[in-house]
Formats: sequence, C-alpha cells, structure tokens
Amino acid sequence: MAKLETSNFEFGTKAETLARLAIYLRLGLLCDQEIVLLDEWESDRQAVLDLILDKFENCSLAVRSSCPFEDNHFSSAAGVFDSLMNVEPARVPLEYAIGRVFKSYNDARALQVLVQPMVDDVALSGVVMTRDLDTGAPYYVINYDDFSGRTDTVTGGGISKTVIVHRVNPDAL
Repeated sequence: MAKLETSNFEFGTKAETLARLAIYLRLGLLCDQEIVLLDEWESDRQAVLDLILDKFENCSLAVRSSCPFEDNHFSSAAGVFDSLMNVEPARVPLEYAIGRVFKSYNDARALQVLVQPMVDDVALSGVVMTRDLDTGAPYYVINYDDFSGRTDTVTGGGISKTVIVHRVNPDAL
C-alpha cells in the first residue's frame, strides 16, 4: 500500500473517504459503489434505481449510511444510522432501503447513501481506529471478526477480537 499522507488526506463521508482511499491501494480492493445523492433521489427516483440495478445486476446489495456526522477527526457515530444488508436487487426493496437510510439521518444536511454489492465468502472484517474511543490514547485499535463470515459483527455490537498497537511503538502489541 502506498504511504497515506494523513496531514494532506481529507476525510469525507464514508463513501467519499472510500473513493479517496482507493488511489492508495496496491494490493487490496474496495467494492464498487454508487453514491445516491438526496437531491437526485428526490428529483428522479426511478433513474437512480435504474442506474443501481444496471450496475449491480443479480447480486444482493448493501445500502449503507454515508453521513457527514458518522466519522470524522473528532468523533465516531458508527452504527447510529440505518444500513440494510442483503437487499434484494429489485425496485421495491431497493427503494425502501434507500428511503429508510435517508430517513434515519433526521437532518437535511445528510445528503447521501452508499450502495455496494454484498461481499461473499468473508474471511475477515473489521474496523480500525486511530485512538482509543474511551480515553483518546494514541493507539491503533483494530476490532475484527475472523470467524463468523459476516461483515457487520463489529459495528453491530457482535462478538469480535481486538488488537491494540501503540502508535509510537508499533512493534509492541
């Protein structure tokens, strides 16, 4: 992986940050994604549904929150807003899922929803944080699940494993 210069890296919503990170990946892959903007959703829902259904033909979908209030330099609100997994790739369930995620924001400034294909055969999934959430201490905190095959156990509060690495001494676990 190319070195990520964090002083110049600009975080955005979940969808925006994933798109920005993609240029740094050399060995890994990110899922394809489609960002649904609220103004486009409200003006031409059918065109948005057509675009998504054409792009992700015949695969279950993850309709995920991508809200500016979720994750930023100052706080994390992981799991606060709705995300729906295994959404059938058909108009009615997809329209319901996108609408439900937008409704969960309760704020007009939350202008997007992230749609991705569901990932199959998951070996490991997790979340990496750059500080301990309780104390703010300078640790990389890696919460992961390498046993259930699911992608939502960590953010959904399920059983997971944790590795803590001090940022000043990364060789000391």
